[in-house]
This record gives sequence, C-alpha cells and structure tokens, in this order.
Amino acid sequence: MLGPGIITALSPDQKWVLAVTNSPNQLELLPTGIGEPKTLETAALSDFTDPGWFPDSKRVVFAGRESGKRWRIYAQDLVGGKPIPISPEINLPGAYDNNPLSPDGKFVWARDLEKNAWLYPLDGSTPRQIPIKPADVWLNWGADSRSAYVSHIEGDVLRCYRIELSSGDQRLVREVVAPDRLGGTGTLGMKTTPNGDAYAYSHQTALSQLYLVTGLK
Repeated sequence: MLGPGIITALSPDQKWVLAVTNSPNQLELLPTGIGEPKTLETAALSDFTDPGWFPDSKRVVFAGRESGKRWRIYAQDLVGGKPIPISPEINLPGAYDNNPLSPDGKFVWARDLEKNAWLYPLDGSTPRQIPIKPADVWLNWGADSRSAYVSHIEGDVLRCYRIELSSGDQRLVREVVAPDRLGGTGTLGMKTTPNGDAYAYSHQTALSQLYLVTGLK
C-alpha cells in the first residue's frame, strides 16, 4: 500500500502516484519507491478529481474547485508551483469523463456549462469548440493528440467511435453487446487504449428468483 487515495494517476516516469484524498480533501504525491509522501499546495481549492500528468512528470493537471464555486481545470508545477486555471468554469456531472490532458501535453478538453466540448491550449491561445455531442462519453484521447474516442449507448448496444477533432469526421471502431443478456441491465461504460486496439467494458446483471407458494389459507 502506497497511501490513501480515492482517485489516482501514475506518473509517466513511474516514480510518483498523484492521489486525491478525502478527510481532508487534498492532492497527495505518493512515492512508488523510497521516499515520503508530499501534499501539494492547492491554495483555496477544496475539491479535486481526475488527476493526470504532463509527459515530463514535472507537472500535473486536475479538475478542482473552491468551496461554493464551479469546477475548472488546473495545471500545477510540482516544484513550488501553485494551481493555474486552464479552463473557465466547466460542467462536471458527478464524475469527469477522463483525463483532460492530451498526450502531447498541449491541450486540455472540457465541457462548458452548456455541455459543449472545447479544447483549451496550454499556451494561452484561443480555445476552440470540438464536435463532441453532449450525449457522447469521452473515452480517451487518440495517441496522436488530434483525435479522440467516444461512446454512446444505442438501445442495448454500446458503440465506440474515433473522432477527428479538427474536422468532426468519425469512424465506428466497435460495437459491444453483453454476451449474456439473461438478467442484464445493459453495458455501463467502456475504457479504451489511445491506439484503440484494446478495450474493457462493464456490464451489470440483476438476477432474481420466483417462488410459488401453495397451501395459503
């Protein structure tokens, strides 16, 4: 056991785990080898989710908010840095879709308060809207940082699409139907690798028993 954490992310150099803890709510750096945990200085932020890492393992990204305010995406340097807001206020319905940072570390994506999807450049240039529908579930960035995988459920079929973020072109990657529909309540979600070659999904089954009672008076 490395330490407490309800949501975690392993650094690219595999030396640290960024963990979201509660009681109190804070961001912790947990060493995977010899060393002591470190608590990140997060100023007035009191809630955190969706931790992630820049490719250099020297900076982190996460969704955070101050008490009584809405969520924003923040970046933070691990050496004495403070959280820097990257996005405006965003929509965060329960749990964030996935790590917002692109593989090349140049963009974060987020949904605005109307659930439109946007790319926010880390260099401060103009954000741009991307063709991700409100009903689409973001699964992962593509490995090229110019595409993404999304899914949505159509009936009892979960379909995964690869979307080119600049043009909006989309291609069906796969369809998933639960292998055992007996007692099934449908597929709940999916994860996929950045190259789309491997995936995992969850399926919920609810079984019950029917009894016949005789001899009642």
